[in-house]
Amino acid sequence: MPAQVYEGTWEELLIHAREFEGRRLMVILLPEGSHDAALSEARSFNRRKWEAVMADLARGAEKLPILADKALTRAGLYQDHD
Repeated sequence: MPAQVYEGTWEELLIHAREFEGRRLMVILLPEGSHDAALSEARSFNRRKWEAVMADLARGAEKLPILADKALTRAGLYQDHD
């Protein structure tokens, strides 16, 4: 089963206690009062930030070499790997 993320107060997470039985957990305690603003900002999509990141990635891309089709195949990617 892939890793899953549960978020909430301890009391809210106790509702899922049966799902957690026998499973390894990692608990991260967030600073008090910080989760609302920090997490909601991290989860919201900001088009301006996205476009700025994409522009940074594209800057100088015209100088990158064009790869041969073979380089993008599985064999090409792992040619030096045993």
